[in-house]
Amino acid sequence: MQNTGNLTSLAERIRAKTEQDAQEIESLTRQQFESLSRSLSASSKTALSTTDNAIRNSIAELEKDITSRCQSLEAMFNRKYLYSILLSAGILLLTMFTSWGLIALCRYQITDLQQEIAGLKAQKEIWDRDFPLIQRAFSGLELYQSQGKNYLLLPEGRTAIMAGTVGKREALEIVRK
Repeated sequence: MQNTGNLTSLAERIRAKTEQDAQEIESLTRQQFESLSRSLSASSKTALSTTDNAIRNSIAELEKDITSRCQSLEAMFNRKYLYSILLSAGILLLTMFTSWGLIALCRYQITDLQQEIAGLKAQKEIWDRDFPLIQRAFSGLELYQSQGKNYLLLPEGRTAIMAGTVGKREALEIVRK
């Protein structure tokens, strides 16, 4: 029985030793796992930090590029808009001066025509007052007095033909020669 006791104690020692080895292996495994976890975490943080920096640098370069392009476009559009505004203002001023000139010319012509109409009205009044009805009916017909006698002068290119009588009065027809 002593052998059984020895075997039991040996088995207990082996079990104890196995448990102790298992605990040491578990402890070592945990340490390795924690070390690996820390190492992976540090590597991940480094990789993420590098990626983050690369992305930030790319974004900063992109912002600079976009800003530069926007400024050049703004300068180009500002020049074109300025040219367009100046051209439009010039056309507007030219149109205004042309319109003013045309209006002034029309006023001058209207005044001139009004004066001409007034002159013609005055001539018509003089004509109506000074010329007998026969002279108005036959333009170019003139009265002529010589040696105390009265004559009726016909316009050049016209002749008088005896047309008969109207009532007791003689009628003459004035025709072209």
